[in-house]
Amino acid sequence: MRVVVPDLALVVKEYLADPSDLASHRFLDRLSIRQSLRDIVHPGSHHSQMLDARSLTCLLRRAGFAEPEVSSFRQSAMPDIEAIELDIRKRESLYVEARKTS
Repeated sequence: MRVVVPDLALVVKEYLADPSDLASHRFLDRLSIRQSLRDIVHPGSHHSQMLDARSLTCLLRRAGFAEPEVSSFRQSAMPDIEAIELDIRKRESLYVEARKTS
């Protein structure tokens, strides 16, 4: 299984590096996990959780996936991954792969 989600650690690093007076506003907007009318029109357009590598791999292990591994854009054990991964998301995404144990 390959899970690709926005990388919370990256969002936090960007916030900490932002020198502007309204950095906190942009940070909270970016973290926005509230549902909106857009979600009715485009289901799944908002995430309901924000995860970093540590939390995502922990959750996968708890769910019975063996040795989840952080990966990167278009680097995968899955064949032809480049056919489905979007360039537009590569800068902000966390990639993790794992196999279900018996």
